[in-house]
Amino acid sequence: MKKTTAENLREQKMQTNQDPAEQKAKLSAAKRALLEKQLRGRLTAAAGSETITKRPVADPALLSFPQQRLWFLSRMDSANVAYNIPTALHLSGQLNIPLLTLTVNEIVRRHEILRTKFDLAGDQAIQIIRPELPIEIEVQDLSALPPQEQEPEVLRRAREDGAYRFDLQNGPLLRVNLLDLGKQEYVLLFTLHHIVFDGWSAAVLFEEFATLYLSFAENRLPALPPVPIQYADYAYWQRQQLQGERLEKLVAYWRRQLADVPALLELPTDRPRPPIQSGAGAVYSFRVDRLLAERLREISRKQGATLFVTLVSVFSVLLHRYSGQQDFCIGASVANRSRPEFEALIGLFANMLVLRAELAENPRFTDFLRRMRTVSLEAQEYQDLPFEKLVEELNPMRDRSYSPYFQVIFVMHNMPSGKWEVPGLQVRYLPIDFGSAKSDLTFHITEDNDGFDAAFEYSTDLFEKNTIERMATHFGTLLKTIAAQPETRVGDLPLLTEKEYRQLSDWSHGAALLSCDDGMLHERFEAVALAQPEQIAVICGDRQLSYCELNRRAEQWARLLRLQGIVPEMRVGLCAERSIEAIVGMIAILKAGGAYVPLDPSAPPERLDALLRDCAAGLLLTQAHLKARLRTEIPTLCLDDAEAVELRVSGDDRSCPPYRPVSAQQAAYLIYTSGSTGKPKAVLVSHANAAASTAARLREYGEQPEGFMLLSSFAFDSSVAGIFWTLSHGGRLCIAQEGKHQEPNSLAAAIERDRPSHLLCLPSLYGLLLESCKADQTNSLRCVIVAGETCPTTLIKQHYQRLPGTILYNEYGPTEATVWCSVYKTHPQDGNIDRAVSIGAPIAGYQLYILDPQMNFAPVGVPGEVYIGGAGVARGYLQRPGLTAEKFVPNPYEEYGARLYRSGDLARRHADGMIEFLGRVDNQVKIRGFRIEPGEIEMRLLRHPLVKETAVLVREDRPGDKRIAAYIVPAGQTPAGSNISASETLRAYLKETLPDYMIPASFVILEQLPLMTNGKLDRNALPVPIIEGRFSGSGAVPLNPVEEAVAAIWKEILGAGHIDIHDNFFDLGGHSLSAIQVIVRIQDRFGIEISVAELFDAPTIYTLSQILMQQQSEPADEEMLALLAELEQLPDGEAQRLLNDLAI
Repeated sequence: MKKTTAENLREQKMQTNQDPAEQKAKLSAAKRALLEKQLRGRLTAAAGSETITKRPVADPALLSFPQQRLWFLSRMDSANVAYNIPTALHLSGQLNIPLLTLTVNEIVRRHEILRTKFDLAGDQAIQIIRPELPIEIEVQDLSALPPQEQEPEVLRRAREDGAYRFDLQNGPLLRVNLLDLGKQEYVLLFTLHHIVFDGWSAAVLFEEFATLYLSFAENRLPALPPVPIQYADYAYWQRQQLQGERLEKLVAYWRRQLADVPALLELPTDRPRPPIQSGAGAVYSFRVDRLLAERLREISRKQGATLFVTLVSVFSVLLHRYSGQQDFCIGASVANRSRPEFEALIGLFANMLVLRAELAENPRFTDFLRRMRTVSLEAQEYQDLPFEKLVEELNPMRDRSYSPYFQVIFVMHNMPSGKWEVPGLQVRYLPIDFGSAKSDLTFHITEDNDGFDAAFEYSTDLFEKNTIERMATHFGTLLKTIAAQPETRVGDLPLLTEKEYRQLSDWSHGAALLSCDDGMLHERFEAVALAQPEQIAVICGDRQLSYCELNRRAEQWARLLRLQGIVPEMRVGLCAERSIEAIVGMIAILKAGGAYVPLDPSAPPERLDALLRDCAAGLLLTQAHLKARLRTEIPTLCLDDAEAVELRVSGDDRSCPPYRPVSAQQAAYLIYTSGSTGKPKAVLVSHANAAASTAARLREYGEQPEGFMLLSSFAFDSSVAGIFWTLSHGGRLCIAQEGKHQEPNSLAAAIERDRPSHLLCLPSLYGLLLESCKADQTNSLRCVIVAGETCPTTLIKQHYQRLPGTILYNEYGPTEATVWCSVYKTHPQDGNIDRAVSIGAPIAGYQLYILDPQMNFAPVGVPGEVYIGGAGVARGYLQRPGLTAEKFVPNPYEEYGARLYRSGDLARRHADGMIEFLGRVDNQVKIRGFRIEPGEIEMRLLRHPLVKETAVLVREDRPGDKRIAAYIVPAGQTPAGSNISASETLRAYLKETLPDYMIPASFVILEQLPLMTNGKLDRNALPVPIIEGRFSGSGAVPLNPVEEAVAAIWKEILGAGHIDIHDNFFDLGGHSLSAIQVIVRIQDRFGIEISVAELFDAPTIYTLSQILMQQQSEPADEEMLALLAELEQLPDGEAQRLLNDLAI
């Protein structure tokens, strides 16, 4: 039979012959430091208390700090079973079940903690120890099952038992079941609550089980020494130790160490974080082989670090690469049995150390390892502060959706081999995945002679199994690279296998374009005009032109432009409303060899003049009614002055300069986009870019447009998509008339009149169109494309309900990629997903990479920046060489000379290769350390029937005070400005699915969202929210007796003076114990029992008082009403006597 851990240690000490000074001299500097710190810690503990004495029996047995936390959590969510600990033994041989029962009961007799239950004494939680607790072992016969069915049935029953919650108030907190598999094979299943048990306790339990069973089998007294102290003595001792100067020193260190640490490690998840996690989980196990393990031990020795520090450092690198965060915390579980008296006890001793990982400036792994060694050494030196006490003293922001400081845990197990031999019976530890998780992610690693057993325990609320499998693979890749090249910088360490690399490379490339030699845009149009001259080319209102006539007019204007000196690369301004004339001018400029510069005629004249001067335009084409407001000295021609054109170009052709061929690399057009500095920048798009973009449309879309409804202003590059796709194919371009292109009813009428087959518009505008149009107005549409904004899932549902036979596509692409670079063909089921609609995959002729900051492929599921390559990548920015060099970078994945456009957009790939757009890299807003995703909040709001449109943004209307504001266009008749009821409704709705930190502080009702001229949201025009009601810091005082009573309770417990009724209880220093005190006082004062969860959800005097007043005003139940009715029928004297007897 195996020796206990303590016996092994004592035996090793006895066998050691070396002088301690000689041993110390052989240690590395780091290990000497660790030894000295550990010795100092033991000496300090010894100085505080030479021996641990038994607690005063007359005093209530208070909980230890870890127990106090678990008891608090159970009060907050009594249904959560994540802290049930099922553990199992496999027994082979002749099992004596009466002896087994005797053995289990002897263990329970020896350890008071197994006979303990928990309750309140006043406002303090206490342990109540039963003098005895007989344990009955339930025997379940599985011998009739075939062998192949027994293992899954054992797992099912183990999980079923593990999912049955414990009653901490009444106990018992231990269940024992014996599963009889037949042929002398058994599984002994223990299920205990973590409040009385931890991982080390399992080893104690199993060792005592083997020892006691053997003693009873041999009919002799147990060979175990009496337990010197009990767990309640430890809890008393712990509280005595953590007082005064010692406590202050420990708290001061952790306050310094954790200052300004991010609240959340934001690993990419498969599902949004729920407001409260269920505790459901799973385990994925894998193996690290002996050779790799030995190499890691060697690196540890060379760097003067323990294997624990090396492995936690590798794990930290993995988390850094997945989250992109350079500063975060990990929880490290330690046994916390620093004294010999604790080693043989069952109970909750384990503590969580907070290890802060900082990876700024992409350090070498060895440098980071040394940094983590220091962090670990200091954490061990100050480990006597229980994590629960640390949280109470430092009082971080609380949210029920995550644990404070860390959500990922690292556990390195140092347990016995898990095998015990008893005459006639073999006992073996049986690992079982019990389907629960205590945190987002816990990494377990157990060292043995042949390597490591590793396992990820993960929350199935957040992660899918295949995500964790990939994570385990990437951890293995990191281990191998670090073992071979430990000096590599952490950002350069590869994560991917060769297979993953090839897959991501394939996904990054669109299909090959067969050829871009079909001519430039105007040449493609000319070929169609020659092939089908009488086909209608363009319609605008009641006017239309055939291909022949459009070509003739464009050619006339091209000749005039050449007469005006227009040559290749010369910029020509085009400032015109949506009209046939604008199309004529656009094609004419291309025919003349110039590059057109479209300008929005609604823009201020000063801006238009500045853009014309910036691009050094040699000529401006406009319309007569616009000319008067254009304040420019640039030569100007009016496109609607047909007679003047006829006269000026009708002369001898010899007066017109000869046509000068245009190369594919010369500019076709310039599009101005807004710049981060406020100064617009002009994107130079070549003929080759435009030809590739259009050729990709002809390839990607199976059905080409017979008629295309053009809504975009010519000043925006989305107009290019419709114009040249349609005219290159021979379709009919339908131009929505100026002033009516964004009005849903007018747009529906235009579609009904012109009968287009294709439509491209913003998702927000398309949603309004679907709401406004009649069923038959849009039935000509066979293809709808949305682009320019994130496509909400609600739009998918809306589309397929109204137009089930029409395909809906979601496009993505910046101006610098010539309109687009990816597309996704939606399906009706996309309306049910919990994330943004995919932007698909790269289009033909393009590459779309998702890369990390070192330009490595981001793994599947991991966010990265979008880099775009291929034939559509623009030349750069006009006269902005520095910015061009910054944004257009060499492509490391293609031949020399290839370029990538660095988009500044954030995205990730899913397991099917499709891409999810996540937002802008520079728009990753944080509030109180939490990353806020406005798009996720918008998506949730759009699912509420009250909401027609919404915009969510983070505002900072007062310096340092960032708040989330939600702007709502209601679906019903809610009048603008009536915020209160809508706010309460929507806030309660969001709390069902989102964490508290993502709940908007303000909801603003608007008649409509303000839009820019391109139809996109004008965020700068959104009004400043009015703070609803009374807000924190306003000095708001109680206004009714309930608020006054609650305020008095808070002041007493928190020791505070004035408290604003909108101040957060936990912000004021409230913690788990004081929360319980509040609940007890409220029950005493009001006779109403509220839960811890209700206090968490209503943490202000105002919100808590609302709950109390609501419960006070609830009507009596039907039974009570019936009794009162009977009382009314009795004579007055008899009724009064009954009431007096009942003291009513």
